Amino acid sequence: MIIKKDITRGGISNQFNRHFCSNLKFRGESMEKKIFSGLLVGSMVLTMFFSGGIPTASVSAAPTIYGDVNGDGRINSADSSLMKRAILEITSLSETAKIAGDLNGDKIVNSADHSLLKRYILGTIKTFPVTPTPTPTSTPISSPTLPPSDFDSVKNNIPHGTVNYIYYQSTATQSQRRAKIYLPPGYSTSKKYSVMYLLHGIGGSEDDWTWGGNANVIADNLIAAGKIKPSIIVMPNCNATGPGASDGYEGYENLTNDLIKSLIPYIEKNYSVYTDRVHRAISGLSMGGGQSFNIGLTNLQLFPYVGAYSAAPNTHSNSTLFSDGGTAAKQQLKLLFISYGTNDGLINNGTGVHTFCDSKGIPNIYWLLPGRGHEWSVWKPSLWNFLQMLDQAGYNS
Repeated sequence: MIIKKDITRGGISNQFNRHFCSNLKFRGESMEKKIFSGLLVGSMVLTMFFSGGIPTASVSAAPTIYGDVNGDGRINSADSSLMKRAILEITSLSETAKIAGDLNGDKIVNSADHSLLKRYILGTIKTFPVTPTPTPTSTPISSPTLPPSDFDSVKNNIPHGTVNYIYYQSTATQSQRRAKIYLPPGYSTSKKYSVMYLLHGIGGSEDDWTWGGNANVIADNLIAAGKIKPSIIVMPNCNATGPGASDGYEGYENLTNDLIKSLIPYIEKNYSVYTDRVHRAISGLSMGGGQSFNIGLTNLQLFPYVGAYSAAPNTHSNSTLFSDGGTAAKQQLKLLFISYGTNDGLINNGTGVHTFCDSKGIPNIYWLLPGRGHEWSVWKPSLWNFLQMLDQAGYNS
């Protein structure tokens, strides 16, 4: 079978789509039915949200988890240790951590707060005396907006990062695999960097986000403009085929094991990166958007920031993504970003996640681009916005 791929638009030819639709099943439901449902919902959303060609966004702010000083979604001795070191001036706290650590509401973090935290961990108190809604001192997450026309154009008068292939041994595929990595301008082993794992769509490869999506150019331009701090982007091949995981749907599902057990450890061993969850994100387009949901929302201990652009029908059910009804996501997510073009026939997948999150009070940002389809004109602006939202959410703190 010949697969025709349009790199400039990031799409796969109808010939491949027909082959894919006729051969893969998702949770017992055919792809044809999924796409048909998506077309129906897409037309409904277009009617509901189209307003003069202006993108529509629904934004919910993330809540503060008091006591969660290190931002890992839990309150335990690690938070107590970090707070104590900050009080002793051995280390410093980010603005987000200062809010989480101000347990008595007096606008400072000191021994009184540390005492309250220790009592909470020991179980002698169940709540903190702090007021429920603090005044945030960190930058609020802005609503997504359309980027300037040259946001993805190479600029010769600014510093540029580097893009290289990397090779790592995968226990999930029992083979050596290739990925791509973007290192920001001025990358130095004397500094620590945050890492985003950026996923491509079906039929694609680790090259898509740099060849068609200009991800490295978008990041370079944002860094040069002072809109984001330098960070690393890792782009894996999302079809992790190997023993027990055949090419196609099984290979895409197997990426979870490949990413968590092999690629992330490789990056953390070989590059100067933070290894805590607060400095790790995942996002992707189409099939990669579905994978971002599936991997990120079920592994919140690893990924507090999740971005899904035009997520495909491989998106798991809400009962799987939020197996506890959404409690953990509500407490641990720092950023959930969902985007679609209103003409995208697959819009029902991410819309279902957004609707569920709203019903459970789970913070999320839902962005619709009127008149746009399943294409780079959605995915590149989504990445441009997501990178800035990450910075605002504390990803680069």
